[in-house]
Amino acid sequence: MIGIKLLGGLGNQMFQYAFGRAISKKLNSPLILDTAWFYNIPKSDTPRTFDLNSYKIRGSLIRSDQESPFLIHKTGYLQKIISKLSKKNLMNFPQYIVEKKIEFSKISSNLKEKTYFDGYWQSPLYFEEIREILLDEFTPVDIKGSDEELANEIELKNAVSIHIRRGDYVNNEYAKSRHLVCDHGYYERAIKHISNLEKEIKFYFFSDDPEWVKKEFSNLNMEVIEGNHDRPWMDIYLMTKCKHHIIANSSFSWWGAWLSQRDGITIAPKSWFTDGNTMDDLIPDSWVRL
Repeated sequence: MIGIKLLGGLGNQMFQYAFGRAISKKLNSPLILDTAWFYNIPKSDTPRTFDLNSYKIRGSLIRSDQESPFLIHKTGYLQKIISKLSKKNLMNFPQYIVEKKIEFSKISSNLKEKTYFDGYWQSPLYFEEIREILLDEFTPVDIKGSDEELANEIELKNAVSIHIRRGDYVNNEYAKSRHLVCDHGYYERAIKHISNLEKEIKFYFFSDDPEWVKKEFSNLNMEVIEGNHDRPWMDIYLMTKCKHHIIANSSFSWWGAWLSQRDGITIAPKSWFTDGNTMDDLIPDSWVRL
């Protein structure tokens, strides 16, 4: 049995699921998805909702805060201490593994029968061998006719998805302290790079600040995708239909590019975090860094 702690926005949830799915498949072991974080989100964190159930995921959902008296719902060290002090571990998992660093780290092949994982696991190196499975399971289960019409329109064009994330990167103090905001200059360089190589391009913008986008990029042949605030999986789905991608320093648009099956150009920012971490394990070698 493999337990995975889920937390963060949809992009983070997808990384955690993909990591757990790869391990559970390798060990031929059931996958348990712990959603407790979404019912007791720390005040410093950006409010999020559990959205993985909008996909064809395989795994059992549990709330460990209701299942175990030993779970104090915090991330990392406190939970690790609680797990060590208590003879009965979280959900009876005899092994509790906390991600030590954000970079890829090889997982021991000597995992116990029941292991619980707590972390973000943001590297395709953890799950690239099950890409075909993820392409299927990360397909939304509730696609409307109008969604398919737009998706088909995008597939017929030399389309570029551009993700601009501002929101909590601008307004949340904790997020601001960790994440850089991709500036106008980054997007201008990325647009120029693709425009020098491709013709008859149409840009599709995805952003939590659509009015800012309309003001800053009105000179382009572009469309701002709106109306999916409560359906973030649909934005990712539409991103995958684009041929080229300009992503932000965000796991959200990372998935939109990685799940795309069109052979195009993907551009990612060199800078990712305020501490200088460039997330080299996250970005495939075929992508362009600007």
